[in-house]
Amino acid sequence: MTWKNSLFGLKVTEVFKAQKGRMVLTAVTFADPHGPVPPVVRPSDVDDLYHTGGAFTAAGLNRPFERIVHRVGEIGEPRIRVRGREADFKQEVGFGGSVALTAAAAKAFEILLESGNP
Repeated sequence: MTWKNSLFGLKVTEVFKAQKGRMVLTAVTFADPHGPVPPVVRPSDVDDLYHTGGAFTAAGLNRPFERIVHRVGEIGEPRIRVRGREADFKQEVGFGGSVALTAAAAKAFEILLESGNP
């Protein structure tokens, strides 16, 4: 998922994986589009850095979510890419709208349909 932090003007990239019916945040980067490569920080530093600003990158996170809500503003440009397909939230719901991402464990028939097996 990518979006622009409206307070600090940083490009945010969050990496999630599906695991046990949840979306698990595994890595995050706040990058200055005109600055140097963001410094690597510890996963334990991430909570504070989301709110205080500044570029950083962290990997090795293991933060599960069942629901994530994005409000669509003029600046944020939130997008999500899943299996090579991208959705632009502003294009989908418009300025002022919101997108709720939810996760649940897949059912056996859904797994079969996804894999292309009869």
